[in-house]
Amino acid sequence: MTDQAVVAELRSLRQTVLTLCQFIGPHLSRDQVCKRLGVSRNTLTRRIEAGHFPRPGADGKWLLAEIVAWEAQQRGLEAPGEV
Repeated sequence: MTDQAVVAELRSLRQTVLTLCQFIGPHLSRDQVCKRLGVSRNTLTRRIEAGHFPRPGADGKWLLAEIVAWEAQQRGLEAPGEV
């Protein structure tokens, strides 16, 4: 398998996982998001208020798919749907 084929397969698998996350809809609490990002609650709040991190949903939690997409964006990877 060529490098390009491996990259294409990984992108396809990533998109599939993101789609499943959206359908299944696992949600993360503020504490779980902080732990995942390695930041304090205050830092997370500041990032949200500054527009540097997505706001939680009406239930005060984040969809895992949103967090994964944000992380990919921060790493300079393509956003979901741009595969």
